[in-house]
Amino acid sequence: MKKYLIYITAAAMVLGLAACGDKTPDEPIISETPLVTESTETSASEAVTEPEPEPIILEATHVGGFTISGDRLDAKGGAYDQDGNLDNGAEPIEWLVIADSDDRLLLLSAKVLDQRVFNDNYNATSWETSSVRKWLNEDFYNAAFNDEEKTIIEDYVTVPGDVSAGTADVTDKVFLLSREEAEAYIGAEEGSAGNKLCAPVTPHAINAGVWYITEEYYSLFGFKDRGFSEEMTGCGNWWLRSNGKDETRIMDVGASGIIRTTGHEAASKQDGVRPAIYIRISGGNN
Repeated sequence: MKKYLIYITAAAMVLGLAACGDKTPDEPIISETPLVTESTETSASEAVTEPEPEPIILEATHVGGFTISGDRLDAKGGAYDQDGNLDNGAEPIEWLVIADSDDRLLLLSAKVLDQRVFNDNYNATSWETSSVRKWLNEDFYNAAFNDEEKTIIEDYVTVPGDVSAGTADVTDKVFLLSREEAEAYIGAEEGSAGNKLCAPVTPHAINAGVWYITEEYYSLFGFKDRGFSEEMTGCGNWWLRSNGKDETRIMDVGASGIIRTTGHEAASKQDGVRPAIYIRISGGNN
């Protein structure tokens, strides 16, 4: 009888374990449904685009009959015949601002305005004694500028005096650039795009005989093959005021935009003029 009780008890224990399964009470329950978390990322379509800043428009300045662009790179003032038609009057002169000292600007005409010999003969000459200096400060000055415009054109030292030698400064209202000024204010590689040594020649100056690069010359003289900018087409020769290799020659800028230090004979008729002036822009009427 004891033996049967043992068997029954053992069987009951086996059945109890089977009913409980393989899990123990301490085993965690893992859900088969994934948890949903809120995303902090913004989709590309919802990205916020910063507005582009509006362009700054600088107002032009009007002083003494001159108009200075807002960026102070260009100016207009005075008038001179440029289209070769005297019947329609003189055209406004366009200037490049090549030096800016806050209240004063150094201006150079954007174009070759006229043809002039540097001096009337082939003898030794200098800026101080040249016929082109006399023409610029008398004929051109009076033709190009009215009384209001003249009030802001300053005297400019073109030949510094030597105190030890007892000489005074030579000053001018209208002048040509020296080699040093051309190199310092405009210097650029020959034939490069945007080279402001290359100056377009007005029809008036072409009619007067200034040598310039035509479309035919651009190819004929090898400028195209050398990869020079097409912008040089229409540009011409213009005088500087510095002597060349000797006292009978004057430096000039070739039509391709290169300073020719050997120079041209002072009486050459192939060069034109790009007048320069020094104006005061403070204390005027804006």
